Amino acid sequence: MRFVAGIFFALALCVAPFAHAVEVNAVVCDLQKVADSSVPLKEAYAELEKKLGPKKASLEKERKELEAKASILTDPKTSKADRDAFVARQSAYIEKTNVLVKQLSDAELTVRTQMDTIILQAAREYANRNKLTLVLDTQSVLFQDSSLKFPDVTSAMVLEVNRLWAEAKKR
Repeated sequence: MRFVAGIFFALALCVAPFAHAVEVNAVVCDLQKVADSSVPLKEAYAELEKKLGPKKASLEKERKELEAKASILTDPKTSKADRDAFVARQSAYIEKTNVLVKQLSDAELTVRTQMDTIILQAAREYANRNKLTLVLDTQSVLFQDSSLKFPDVTSAMVLEVNRLWAEAKKR
């Protein structure tokens, strides 16, 4: 009996430090909506359009011209030199398109990285200011018991991201 009592006492000593209740003050927000509604993302996409829009428009015009002249390849009256010239122009178009796609992809990655950094900073500052212990993304929760209700702070997070962006632009 002393042995069993000793084990319970030892367990009580081991568990006691972990037995105190931790109050969780949690909120949820839709990070995709935060990003999509934020000023920094809108400005980044506007800058991308300004920078790469003319290239995109030029390639679209070239694509239409190539489509209009595609019959050259099937017309038996077309000379081999004309066919070769068309194929060379088509290859150049494909190469320019691939370059544009790479530029867009790189720019998108840069924008996403910057947005992730800003949103994470905004979540930390919002949580600290509002004494929160947890900020969850509504899209990342795999299961939530229906008895758990967390306030949605998506709109407040958009404002926080925009505030941080405005501050960063002033520097």
